[in-house]
Amino acid sequence: MTDRIETHAVTAPDGVKLACHRVGEGPAVLLLHGFLFNARLNFFDTGIAEAIAAAGFSVIAPDLRGHGDSGAPDDPALYPQDIIPSDARAVLDAFQIADFALVGYSLGARMAARMIANGATPRRLVLAGMGDHGVLNVARRQAHFEDLIRHGPAAANSKAGALVHAFMQKNNIQAGPALHVLASQRDTSPAELAQIACPTLVLCGVDDHDNGASGALARLIPSARLALTPGDHLSAAGKSEFRAALTEFLKGDLQ
Repeated sequence: MTDRIETHAVTAPDGVKLACHRVGEGPAVLLLHGFLFNARLNFFDTGIAEAIAAAGFSVIAPDLRGHGDSGAPDDPALYPQDIIPSDARAVLDAFQIADFALVGYSLGARMAARMIANGATPRRLVLAGMGDHGVLNVARRQAHFEDLIRHGPAAANSKAGALVHAFMQKNNIQAGPALHVLASQRDTSPAELAQIACPTLVLCGVDDHDNGASGALARLIPSARLALTPGDHLSAAGKSEFRAALTEFLKGDLQ
């Protein structure tokens, strides 16, 4: 099925080009990837997109601004707060999609929460690789990654800094745009999370504690349930148990 992936260019309202990958037919599922990743790494190489498409859905997976094949301008004025949720809305509008399920991993989960806080109404929501701190207090992760990006092997956690710089080089991610993406993020409040009404799955690797407690996040969303699968923050998305839990939840739309 991966040989049937279509890639389209969507122009955001400010002129930045967004690469958007599509596969499958059926009800739309919008996938938002993690920080320093791209749609192919997070969702196609792991088999997630193919599994969702095989279950009867149309997958729409953009490369987020500053990542992958999308535009990565090194101008902080092009990264206002909530720009990535705004870009995701532009993708949906470009394809004239009003009815969709929303899946975000890590940064993508944080942005999915912001989309809903800004008025999006997905059929279903999956917040994956995410815990309570990751949406309630984004400054914590911002500071962590800013140190790693700015200082690399000289960062407070030198091993992590070296790995981040190697990963950025491999995926052709520049420091300026990455830092601008970090600065564009904002908290989602407990009150905003409490207003999420659609069926919601908080899906996390059992050893993933990078963004706080996934169970605590699930308890902040009245409609949410928690699923824990094998793996940590970097490995969980590649596990068959993760794909199965995600697709089974989405298939509730088809019943």
